[in-house]
Amino acid sequence: MTPQHHAPPTALQPVTPIHPPIYHPYSTPPYVMPPSPWAPYGMYPSAPPAPTPSTSHVLSSPIMEPCTLDEFCDQTGLGDHEWDGLEKLGYQVGDRLHDVEKEDIKEAGFHPCDWSWVLRAERRFRSLMKTRD
Repeated sequence: MTPQHHAPPTALQPVTPIHPPIYHPYSTPPYVMPPSPWAPYGMYPSAPPAPTPSTSHVLSSPIMEPCTLDEFCDQTGLGDHEWDGLEKLGYQVGDRLHDVEKEDIKEAGFHPCDWSWVLRAERRFRSLMKTRD
């Protein structure tokens, strides 16, 4: 009988890994952490910019050329009665007449039809001023 060369039982045997490899060369590496359910910072629409005094404050009336009450009444065809009423209201050309309270209108001596005439005249005057710009 020929002696066969067998490794003695005390020799170290190759060890197979207990766990499968974490990384396989043909696949992508696994996540270290699970993906975030939210998109990165720039992906969501941002809030509108905060208003600044220059953009959020709307003037009560457009800027108009300086004009006296006499010139306003002449250009709009208003008479002495309307001039007196506007003077009592403290009206300055460029003020918004739509903002005047009903009690103040009555105290100034305007009747409803007179007041609607004044409002129409003011609208015509404003549109005339816009066309000049």
